[in-house]
Amino acid sequence: MRSSSRLLPLAVVLLALCGPLASGQSWLDKVKKKVEQKAGQRADQKTDEAIDKGLDSAENAIKCVAGDQACIDKAQKKGKKVVLVDEEGNPLPADQQPGGAAAEPAAGAPAEAGKGATPAGPVGPMQGVWANFDFVPGNRVLFYDDFMQDNVGDFPRRWGFESGNWEIVEAQGSRWLRSEGHGGAWISINLPEVLPERWTFEMDYIFSHPVDQHGQAGITVIFEKEHAGHLANEFQLRPDGASLRGGGEGAPHTSAQLKNLNDNRPNKMMLLADGEYVKFYVNDKRIANVPNARLMKSNKIWINTFFAEDPYFVYVGNFRVAASDKKIYDALAVNGRLALQGIYFDTGSDKLRPESTGTLREVGAMLKDHPELRLLIEGHTDNVGSEASNLALSEKRAAAVKQSLVANFGIDASRLESKGFGASKPAAPNDTPEGRQTNRRVEIVKL
Repeated sequence: MRSSSRLLPLAVVLLALCGPLASGQSWLDKVKKKVEQKAGQRADQKTDEAIDKGLDSAENAIKCVAGDQACIDKAQKKGKKVVLVDEEGNPLPADQQPGGAAAEPAAGAPAEAGKGATPAGPVGPMQGVWANFDFVPGNRVLFYDDFMQDNVGDFPRRWGFESGNWEIVEAQGSRWLRSEGHGGAWISINLPEVLPERWTFEMDYIFSHPVDQHGQAGITVIFEKEHAGHLANEFQLRPDGASLRGGGEGAPHTSAQLKNLNDNRPNKMMLLADGEYVKFYVNDKRIANVPNARLMKSNKIWINTFFAEDPYFVYVGNFRVAASDKKIYDALAVNGRLALQGIYFDTGSDKLRPESTGTLREVGAMLKDHPELRLLIEGHTDNVGSEASNLALSEKRAAAVKQSLVANFGIDASRLESKGFGASKPAAPNDTPEGRQTNRRVEIVKL
């Protein structure tokens, strides 16, 4: 009985091949089709094997040379983590690495980019919802921290600690400061000067707390702690909303609903202040304009989290505070050159990110308003990576900015030139996070 039962599946297969086909094809045609499918599968397998030769068994990651977008796309499609390397095979630092693990996140933990991830928006500037995005970061960096100078598990050395439990963790190719404290946890940023008249604040964050659960976790950013509370002076984020309360008696209050940003994915908040006028943004949306916010300012910014507890921690990272000293044309007219800190690219690539929309629009408008103006677009990097790879990347990025101005704003290409300098012309020392962030830039120079 056993041997006859084993033969039964084989008999069924033979009958299927030898019997008439509903489509009228012969069994030889079907066999031919199978052979072709197998050949195609083998070709795909060879491609996969070629990429898998770069697999780092210790980290289960595929090594791709920075700028090799085909390798990066293929690896991420397979659900593998990508490790970017220079042309000599040396890994780039963690702050220049993309995420890419295929595993699903545990409850309350940040999700890794890759399997199951959905794009945050269009792939380039001036597309879809990004077409009206007008945030332009300040040009002079006052504070920047991605926690790369600290050890995982530690509290960051450059921050002020007040209460709660905070520690640096790694997720999605970046470092985050994880907060735990049901009744509230407090830290502070120490600035080198009092916030000026025009400034910007940027912060990434991750929420996982269910929106429909009582006491959802959130973040408050406070600009003058002595006037917090009944006089407010703060920006607040929750998974389902954001609000801004100006400082002082009779100061305005505004709020907006958000689309449940509690899915363990990174979000970005941005705040732009020009005197009393304040705009704030979350991801690709400008949430509100407040013409009379009257935010009080000091040389510190406080971060407070609330209802952050296991497993629903709150994660914050990639802080940038910058002064906006002059309007773009005014600064260019005085100095003959200007660093555009608001030009962003995909990691290790010359692909412009959609967050560049506001800065590109401002440059395009300036060129239209001043038709006599001709510009050299310069690409610059920090000193991380090989000299050759930095130079090649900076050249491609400068060319990408030129192409965007021509394609999206109708600027005559003869008015623009582009050139890359790699790390050869640092604007600041490369031994601090602020310095490296300042050096990763695009500059425009009057010709």
